[in-house]
Amino acid sequence: MFQSVWLRRIHRFLAVWVSVAFVLVIVTGTILAWYATGCNIGAQGNASLMNSTSISDLMISFQDQFDFIDAIEFDECGHVFVRGEHVDYAYGTWEWDIQLENVIGERQRAASVVQWASILHRSFFLGTLGRVWAAVSTVLFLVLTLTGLLLWLKTHGFKLKSSNILHVDTGLVLFIPLCILSLTGLSMSATHFGLWKFKSTEFTSQVPDEIEVKDFKEFEIFQAHALAEIQSIDFPFAFDEEEWFQVRFRNGIEVSINALKGIEMGEIRPNAKSSLLKWMADVHTGYKGLGWSLLWLFSGLASCLAIWTGLQIWYRKKSQIRAASFEEISSFDVALVVASQGGTTWKFADEFKEALGLAGYNARVFEFEKFSPDAIQGNVVFMVATYGRGAAPEHLWNWRNQIEGWISFPENSKVSVIGFGDRKYERFAQFGKDLAEALVAKIDKEALVTSHSVNSQNWAEFQICVDRVCKEFALPKCSVNPQVMADEKSFPITLQVHHVSGTDSLFWIQFVQVGNPSKKAKSGDLIALESPGSNSERYYSLSVQPDGTYGICVRLVEGGKCSTWLSKLQIGSIVYGRVQINYHFHLMDTDENLIFVANGSGIGPLFGMIASLPDNQNATILWGVRDENEALFAETMFHDARNRGALKCTCLAFSTQPRDGIKYVQDFFTSKDKQLESWTDSTTRFIICGSDDML
Repeated sequence: MFQSVWLRRIHRFLAVWVSVAFVLVIVTGTILAWYATGCNIGAQGNASLMNSTSISDLMISFQDQFDFIDAIEFDECGHVFVRGEHVDYAYGTWEWDIQLENVIGERQRAASVVQWASILHRSFFLGTLGRVWAAVSTVLFLVLTLTGLLLWLKTHGFKLKSSNILHVDTGLVLFIPLCILSLTGLSMSATHFGLWKFKSTEFTSQVPDEIEVKDFKEFEIFQAHALAEIQSIDFPFAFDEEEWFQVRFRNGIEVSINALKGIEMGEIRPNAKSSLLKWMADVHTGYKGLGWSLLWLFSGLASCLAIWTGLQIWYRKKSQIRAASFEEISSFDVALVVASQGGTTWKFADEFKEALGLAGYNARVFEFEKFSPDAIQGNVVFMVATYGRGAAPEHLWNWRNQIEGWISFPENSKVSVIGFGDRKYERFAQFGKDLAEALVAKIDKEALVTSHSVNSQNWAEFQICVDRVCKEFALPKCSVNPQVMADEKSFPITLQVHHVSGTDSLFWIQFVQVGNPSKKAKSGDLIALESPGSNSERYYSLSVQPDGTYGICVRLVEGGKCSTWLSKLQIGSIVYGRVQINYHFHLMDTDENLIFVANGSGIGPLFGMIASLPDNQNATILWGVRDENEALFAETMFHDARNRGALKCTCLAFSTQPRDGIKYVQDFFTSKDKQLESWTDSTTRFIICGSDDML
């Protein structure tokens, strides 16, 4: 089977081959796209005038301004240029203001940087040779983009999702725009070298003698067409029957008009292929419209970013710490062996090495492909990144054969594998798991090999793995990158089921935390859980009790993977989750009158909040469920809160068993219960958790 590594090698080879030409083309193309965008904005500003002014109107405005005119040109920027002799100036090409009906000044050339960029973009200042180089580089660049797409498909599949690698995601976004630019650019090169020629059909007609001579301002074609449709008009040098006006339209049609009678003498109409070629040229230059020029401007800037990130990936891999030859290696405490696709795993290895050094232990970092355990003395930690949907990094596609070539590990060495991955993929951290299995088979001592995993390069999860590895290796605890962890708004958590109560439809699960927490959760935070076999997370509002236990209230959803899995948990079951800090739903200390409102499973976080209330808070809880049985599991918690004065009133609504006109929790606000009259007090604070319908 064709290995992905060859795609990557082809991709890199072509990237180097076309890099010089590509960088020049992208930079100059971005300059030209900027200029085209300015032109299109200017054209849009003049659009109403250009659409409402006919050629005849323009001719009339010239009457007192020019002695004679040779040509009129309408450029892509919405400017009108007249070549002729102005009454106040010498012969030249003048810019004309349609609105003010006078000359602005002599035609100005485009900025020198634009002219320079245009020539460099087309031919690199090398004439025909440069054009050939540009065309060949464009073909190679198309292959480069296609290999990049194939790499992405082999790694991430056909689902459109972020890879969390800026270079890859930028390349994916740019794939279609850059393909369009390349193909349209090739069409222009093909035209230049005569490989694709403009073809047209020519029509001619005779001018009847009986038609009267007309003033050219009265010509029907000049009255019927607005300036926005015209590209240029060439005037005859003398007005006689053998002279004609040449009118070129923006759609490629050219019409010859008798200079005396205004009758159409001939027409040149491009065929479909020529029209397509002109359209491609307009698209490539960005003059087809503002949307195209903005797209090319964005693509140029984003391509510069892709080039920069690609160089960073290459440089990061080349500049990472490399081990000395094994002949120079003496014994050390821990060998950190890194297998990384883009190089980001190295920063975790560097932090681990630094933390071990601060603890007084000698650690070395190795590349996986250059590592062999034969000459080391000490323990080994493999830090390996899973690429895409479960594969090893591309350059390690033959990693199993490498392991087979290893002779042995030191007799007293312990081995641990930390696998980095992304839980959105079904085969989360699969390379780490596969490597651990292969090492067990190689060492033939399963007890000496342990395996851990880190989701989405999360520093908090990595810290947990480091703590476990240090414990396994009998090392003191090492703190890795604590500042990064302090800034993170989520952290992993491992929980063990402690108690389950409730009904089949609504149940309460209490947990105790396993291991030392990296951060503390609060009631109101969210916990993301992922059921086995699922590749998506489900969020539940978290309750944190004063004794440190955690809880969630779950509504069983028919066909729901996560709620069904949770309903089958037993006492002692282990659950892995991720706490998402939810600052907006934390209960603050207050003397205000508190009213808690919830329906169904929304009661979950409120249990922890109520448990944290001081005695004699005298809060109120309004809770809506389907029937009395669903509320039985909460009786003890409510009873304890009332006994110490944290709650003064517990009001329940049963949707299938209405009482006193109360069916839903919202109905309490229309009742005349004296205990609820305080809800209109301005000092009352509501804490609400439930469905949107409650609002």
